[in-house]
This record gives sequence, C-alpha cells and structure tokens, in this order.
Amino acid sequence: GEPAYKLTVDQDGIYQVTRDDLQAAGVDLAALEPRTFRLYDRGQEVAVHVAGEGDGSFDPGDALLFYGQVPPSRYTHSHVYWLTWGGAAGRRMAALDGTPGGTAPTPAYFRTLHRAEEDHNYQAGRPSGPEGDRWYWGWIWADAPSSGSYGTALGHLATEPLSATVRGLFHGYDASPQHHTRVQLNGHLIDDATWAPTAEYSFTVDVPQDVLVEGTNTFVVECPLDGGITGDYLVVNRFEIEYQRTYQAADDVLSFDGDEAGTWEYRVGGFSTEGVELYDVTDPVAPARILGAVVTPAGGSYTTAFEGSGTGERHYVALAPARRLSPARIEPDSPSSLASPANGADYVIVAPADLIPALAPLAAHRAAQGLRTMVVDVQDAYDESAHGRPDPEAIRDLAAYAYANWQPPAPAYLLLAGDGNYDFKDNLGFGEPSYVPPYLADADPWFGETAADNRYACVSGDDTLPDLHLGRLPIKTAAEAAAVVAKILAYEAAPPGADWHGRVLLVADNADSGGDYDTHADDLADAYLPAPYAAVKVYYKLTHATAAAAKAAILAAFGEGHLLVYYSGHAAIDFWASEHLLDVADARTLTNGDRLPFAVPMTCLEGYYIHPSRVDLDLSSLAETLVRNPAGGAIASWSPTGMGLFDGHSYLDRALFQALFHDGNYRLGPATTQAKLALYAGTGGYRDLLDTYLLLGDPALALNVLPADLSVVKTASPPGVALAGGAITYTLAFSNAGPATAHNVVLSDDLPAALLDPTFVSAGAAVTPVDGSRLAWNVADLAPGEGGVVTVTATISPEYVGVLTNTARIQATAREATPEDNEAHLVTQVVPAKHEVYLPVVYR
Repeated sequence: GEPAYKLTVDQDGIYQVTRDDLQAAGVDLAALEPRTFRLYDRGQEVAVHVAGEGDGSFDPGDALLFYGQVPPSRYTHSHVYWLTWGGAAGRRMAALDGTPGGTAPTPAYFRTLHRAEEDHNYQAGRPSGPEGDRWYWGWIWADAPSSGSYGTALGHLATEPLSATVRGLFHGYDASPQHHTRVQLNGHLIDDATWAPTAEYSFTVDVPQDVLVEGTNTFVVECPLDGGITGDYLVVNRFEIEYQRTYQAADDVLSFDGDEAGTWEYRVGGFSTEGVELYDVTDPVAPARILGAVVTPAGGSYTTAFEGSGTGERHYVALAPARRLSPARIEPDSPSSLASPANGADYVIVAPADLIPALAPLAAHRAAQGLRTMVVDVQDAYDESAHGRPDPEAIRDLAAYAYANWQPPAPAYLLLAGDGNYDFKDNLGFGEPSYVPPYLADADPWFGETAADNRYACVSGDDTLPDLHLGRLPIKTAAEAAAVVAKILAYEAAPPGADWHGRVLLVADNADSGGDYDTHADDLADAYLPAPYAAVKVYYKLTHATAAAAKAAILAAFGEGHLLVYYSGHAAIDFWASEHLLDVADARTLTNGDRLPFAVPMTCLEGYYIHPSRVDLDLSSLAETLVRNPAGGAIASWSPTGMGLFDGHSYLDRALFQALFHDGNYRLGPATTQAKLALYAGTGGYRDLLDTYLLLGDPALALNVLPADLSVVKTASPPGVALAGGAITYTLAFSNAGPATAHNVVLSDDLPAALLDPTFVSAGAAVTPVDGSRLAWNVADLAPGEGGVVTVTATISPEYVGVLTNTARIQATAREATPEDNEAHLVTQVVPAKHEVYLPVVYR
C-alpha cells in the first residue's frame, strides 16, 4: 500500500531529489514523512541522506541525496532506483570524520581507467571482448594502404616519470592472407602485429606516461598492405588508457580512488567554491558522507583536504553542491501483479502502453472466442522482473512464470505487439525505440546474432523447442496497430469458402547450387496440397521467362487473392531473388484489400525486422511491410530472421502444409509450432531454423482454409415409442458436402446404458471402431460428396421404462462450414411390454 516512484539516472554521481521535484511528479507532499524515505536498487535498500528531515516535513530547501550508478547494459543507458515512504524509517548514510590529522601521507596522483569507445556500427557476426560486444567505432577497408584515426580527451595528467597501460580491441572482417596492423598513439608506435583474417585481436602495452597529452590523444591504426597482403579489412572496437591522474576537479566534481590501504590525507583542488561535499562510495549500497574536511583557497580556486582510511582500495566523490545531479525522470509506478498464481490466461498480449488501446478490439475478439485473454504492459514486465530496466529476459521470465504458475491450463498463445530493433541505445541516432525488444541470440551459423524470438516461447526445459505459440505484430504506432487489428478482425469475420481461398500461389527462384526450387515447389504441391486446392505457379525462368513477367504475375496474384503465397529461393531483407521478384516497394503499393494471403517464404533474412528505421528512411523488411500494409499485403508472414539452407526449409514447409491441409491445424501459431517440432523430430540438423523462423502475425488467427461440411442424420426404428425388452435400431447417415476433404473423421453415438449388447454394420465409407470406446468409429477421410451409413442395433433393458435420449456426432480436424449439423439427437419413449392375463372359464 506504500507509494512507489521510479527515479531514472543516466550517469554515475551524487543525485538530489527536492520538494519541487516530487511535487512535479505528482506526489502528495502533505502526507509525506521524509524520515520514512527508503530507496532501493534492484531490490536492495540503499543508504541515503535526507537534508532537513529532522522536523518530519519535506520543506523547500530540503533534499534527498543518494549515490546513483548506471550498471553496464546492452539495452539502456540508464538505471532505475525505487523510492517509497510511509513505513519504517529508511536506511541513512553514515557520517565519517575526515578531519585531517596532519601526519598521514598525501598522494600526488591516483591510477584511473579511461575507455575510449564510440558505437557507430553494428556487426552481428563479430562479437569481441569478454562481453561479446558487437558495436564498433569504425571500419578500415584497405584495398590500398589505409589508416583510421580515433581521438579521445584526457585531462590532469600527472607529470612525473610514470608508466601508463594502453589496450586496444579490434575484430577482423577479412584479409588476404592475414592482417597487419600498426597502432600509433600521438605519433608513437605502440603496437605492430599480424593476425588471422576473421579473428578478434587485442593488445596490451605499457608506455611512458609522457606519450599522453593534455586534451585530445589520437590513435592511428594503419594497414600498410605489406608482406604480400593484398586486402585488409577490420573494425575497431575500443581503446583503454590506464594512467596516473592528479587530484584536480573538473567542472567542480571529481570521482577518484584511494589506491592503497591505510590512512591517507587527500587534497583535491580546482573547486570554484569552498562548499565542497565529500562522499565515500566504496560500497555503493552504503555510501557515507565525509565531514570535517578543511577547505583552503589556492590561486583563485579552492582545495579540500580530508583524511580517509581503509583496508583496501577506496572510492570517493568530491563535488560542489551545484554539481549534484537530478534524476532524468521521476514517475509513479503503476502497480501490477504478473507474478501471481491467481492469474490465468490462454492468450497473452505483451505491448507498450501507447499501443494497448488500439489492441483492445483484438483482445475482446479473442475473449469472445472463449480464450482467457490478458494484455500486459511491457513496462510491467520490466518492473517486476528487471527492476524497471528494459530487458528481453523480463518478458521471457513473465512467460515462464505464467506457463508454470498461472491457473491451468497454461497459456497457449503469446503475441508480442510492437516492433523492435537491435539498436537499443540509439547508437545510430535514428531515434526509433524498441517497442517490444527482440530476443537477440547468436543463433545463425552464418549471420551470427539475430532475432531469436522463439526463445520467448521456450519456457519449459533447456531446449529451443517452443512451448507457446508465438507471434509478433511489427507495429510502431497506434495507427499501425489499429490497421493491423482491423485486418485480422475483417479476415476472421469473412466466412471461409470464397473462391480465392482455394488458390495457393507457389513462387520459385531459378534453380542453382542453392536448391532446385521449382522442383521442390512441385513436389510440395503434389504431395501436400489436396484437391480441390489449385496450385498457381510462378517459376522464374520456367513459367515466366523474365523477372518482369514473374513480378507482374506475383502482383496480379495478390490482387486476385490466394489463401497462401509460398516462395522458395534466395532473398535478402527487402526482396525475393536478386532480380527483385517482389520487394518492399511492391509491398507498399499492394491494394488487395481483404484478399489477404498467408505468406510463407522459405528463404533467408526476409523477416529480419530488427533493423531500425528513421523518419526519412524506412528500412523495414519485406515481411514487415506486407503485414503492416493497411490497404492489403498479407494477413501474416512466417519469415526468417536469419540465413538458412534449402534442405532445412524443406522440413519446415512440408510439415506446415501437412498441418494446414491435412491435420486441420489451421490456426497459424499451432501450425507453425507443429512445423518446428517436425523439423526437430525429423533431423538432427538445421536447429538454427527453430530460432530464426518467426510468425509476423497473430498466432491465434484461423487461416481461411477451405472447409468441410460434415453432417449426420439419425433415425430410429421403431420411431418415437419402443417397448422395454424389445429391440431398437438406429441408423446414422453421415456425409461431407465439401468443398474440402475432411481428415481424421470420428463418428460417435452416445448410447444410453439401458441399451444392451449393441452391434453395428456399415455401408459406404469405411469405419473402424475406436479402441476402448463403446460406439465410436474412425472414418476414412471423406472427400466432398462422400458419406456412409452405420446401423446400430441394441436391446432395451426389460427393467427400463422412461425416456431414452442419445446423440450422434461427427467431427474432424478440418475447418467446418456448418457445425450445427454435426450432431443429431433422438428421444425415444420406452413403455412396458404388454402382458396377457388368462382367466378361468366358469360355466353356469
């Protein structure tokens, strides 16, 4: 019941929160007791100092002070602290006596580490350093002798003869036959090495500190192309300089170290004011204020002297009060309870708050279909599992907790409603958020790191087999969300059986060493596309001799309408085939309205949705563009976020067609999950495809496959009334009026217990009794127009008098056009059998 506010910090330092800050954030100051302020970092209470709390009122001029840090993260530049109040008294900073004693030694400098790094280029396949960093400062692309220059600023260098340590980290892209790099620092050669073409390379070297200069220090990396090297291509990650620095403040603040154990008198100069604050932040959870320092003027500035001691290295902050930092944001927490076993849902949507209103009609639609539905603000997942910081693992933790702990049955569908990209920190400056972040993993054997959103659905066990049916809507705005939702609702509102639902477009690239794409498409259609579906073929260089003719046919097919559009061949992020048989420019102009196909590209990278775009440059993938198109495009696309091999794709497409057209698994999530499970069961290879194939669409969407139209009619003899102890015969006439074949048909008759010793005979379609059942039969697949008759005969129990009610049912895995005639009910009145009474004859 206590309030909770999130304080976001974006750099290390001493922060203050004032009365005005809290008032601007909407805090009720009248009910606030500052002595109960408590601050938490990742669940652990942090010691703070509250100036002016003694009177029990948070007045103007009072301030809450704390030491804030930003732990390393690939997902954010900031960190979140949690502030609450209203309970017990909070943890406070200790006050240490720093009064100089006059006898402790005074160090002239301390050793500090400076990292020179800029992130301008993302390399998915080239991780470097212990953290696997994939962001690089710059390229050197040397077809001729070349070099790259990288500058970084240092200040307040100690001038005594000292040593500095310099490190560098590069990664090779390629070289013929090897790399040769020379590194200069301020004109001094500090490293000269040859190394392998695609390897990571790092160096560490000690140099005299006088190699360093005040101000800009310049690294030059040279590729001289000597020694028979004909090409040298690499990326530069970072440099580090470990050097001795004087105790001089910069802009009235200095974070510094006490390098050695013992008692020392530190003298920090360069302040513009004598009101210097000092903090020992060696333990960032329990920082302490240092009191008793002596401040003296020195040549137009001020120097503060204090005494500090400890058994190891100490860390301090000295600053003028004006250099206290303010949180970047102060915002109330919206309470949530995702980690509650009282929750239950079949269908979970995870979305940013701004998109949730536009998704409400979809959530309501799924609820009306009988799915327990929950919409989750992605920030609530961050708050509960990652203490407020964006982190994909928080979403996976939510899915895993729900799967294991929510009220059964466990969730079946997980819809990520929001686009995402790999540039979590906006290093490229495009300004595009990651609305629902991708789950990045080093999943692709060729490409390296890519979106492996499949991992969000792998919540039981350590394998990469999905336990949930996953999909993503690659939407960025409320308008895009509304348009995609409108497409889904209109698609499902249209009854299946339209003429275009019976057409499947097969597109194939020309055959080459990568695969015999057209032959495979033919085989797929012949083996897995049953009548009455029609395969419409656009095979580049076979059915259509030119790329222009093939493109025109594909675009026309979108306009005419096809249930499914299949592609087999080469691709890139934004096009099919090097000839651009279909590309993003085409996808943007499609106006096929409600004739929306399900796109199934068996190719590479076409669903790589994670490249950020900027306002003036749309870098969306082809799959994203098709799904987002408000005037047409596709209803969904099962697309790759990585590379892939033809043989692996063949496992997926065959299993997908089996699911959709034979097994009646026509909801997209279950169908695509079935295909992945079939790949896993069918081969020990191509495991990358489990992670890299992603459904861009709603996993609960029911594809408008052609329906069967099953029916059963039941009659009885005698009709209406029967005698106890007599025989009764039921006739079950069943049929499929089409237009699609019904697979996995089961006919059943729920006979009451009063009917004894039932037997049956059949005619027409073959039936086989279901093992362990009383009267249920597996029926051979029923093509349109086929059917049969089952005749059941039984004896009515002599003791039974009353009403016999029984129901015959026919069902299949196929989509059903008119499910209301899949059951037939009969009621029979059972009366006692007549008894003849013989009386004696009396003659008179």
